[in-house]
Amino acid sequence: MEMDTKTARGARRIKIMRVVQSSLAAVLSLAIAVFQIRVYATYQNTRQQGGAWPNVPNIMPTLLLISVALAALIFDGCSKFPSYLPAAFCPRVGSAGY
Repeated sequence: MEMDTKTARGARRIKIMRVVQSSLAAVLSLAIAVFQIRVYATYQNTRQQGGAWPNVPNIMPTLLLISVALAALIFDGCSKFPSYLPAAFCPRVGSAGY
């Protein structure tokens, strides 16, 4: 059973949009992770300097955002590009129909 031209064009557009969405999500997740890692590295390098940081700084939001950004990057990579990632990162890719 063949698709008509309009249905084929629509399916192609959806595939292109999925690739664009996945790529944009990966780039934004990577950017957020890099910025937060830079903030954490700056904190680690300057935490002994007096007056640079509060006495008891709350770094949990930074660490949480780093972990969420990296998890989003890994999960997005597993769903869109499973052949490029080690099997340990995405053990059941393909079992849900992807």
